[in-house]
Amino acid sequence: NVDVIPRHQGLLAGQKNKVEFLIRLSAPEKAAKEFKRKPLNLAIVIDRSGSMGGGQLEEAVRCAKLMVDRLDEKDRVAIVSYDNDINVDVPSTPATNKSFIKAGLDTLFPRGATDLHGGWIAGVEQVSTHSESDFISRVLLLSDGQANQGLTDTYQIAAQCKSFMSANVTTSTYGVGLHFNEELMSAMAMSGGGNGYYGQTAEDLIDPFNEEFDLLKALVATEVTVALDGIGDVSFELLNDYPVAQGGYRFPDVASQGDVWGVVRAMVPQELSGKGNGELCQILKKATISYVDNEGKSHSITSD
Repeated sequence: NVDVIPRHQGLLAGQKNKVEFLIRLSAPEKAAKEFKRKPLNLAIVIDRSGSMGGGQLEEAVRCAKLMVDRLDEKDRVAIVSYDNDINVDVPSTPATNKSFIKAGLDTLFPRGATDLHGGWIAGVEQVSTHSESDFISRVLLLSDGQANQGLTDTYQIAAQCKSFMSANVTTSTYGVGLHFNEELMSAMAMSGGGNGYYGQTAEDLIDPFNEEFDLLKALVATEVTVALDGIGDVSFELLNDYPVAQGGYRFPDVASQGDVWGVVRAMVPQELSGKGNGELCQILKKATISYVDNEGKSHSITSD
């Protein structure tokens, strides 16, 4: 379902107008017999740097094992760990031999500096080999966020998360410990189309990661793009920090019974504000929404 909801119902005639409106995309509940979820394609990236001492690494490993336990044979997973060095402990593999996958987590111990960006990129590379429409691809980063090696600039890292979101690889972050870098971890999740969580122990993160898995398994629309078509020289600006894609904006994925939204600002030239008796509906011809459903089929719908 597509709703376009204006903040105001009209335009000021004979003046330039700045008009904001909400675009809301929502999905009805899918009956269980109709629902066929997409398989997951995950990379679990764990910070094993010295700052993860004091039990934080152990809690991150416990959380990662719980994540692996939630997967089934249709899903794929990779395990990546990092300090100032990057290791692919388990290359992307079907989640069939869980004992083997979890064994890759048992050798980790805190050491060294923190190349968070390098570890995250290694996770992206693992899921990118299977990031086609048949999978839901996401990097799950467990870290205190205290990056001090490699690229550490929050803006640049977040911009890369946003870029990979356009390539169907999203990022969620799990901040571990009391002193995690909330600014960096939140920016990565927000720009990467995922979710940001934090906690001191694996128990603190059980509910958030269950929520994450339930959401991923309930997605009914991915690669969601919204394109707007206005009259004349009307221009549009999306106020959410979503990436540009395919002549429009890449919105977050939509789950069954869920919704996503964007706020758009339209700039209406003076010469157009007197047309159509000042009715707001005259400035937006249509919104075109493209997406891929959970069976891998592409769709495009138009809201006039």
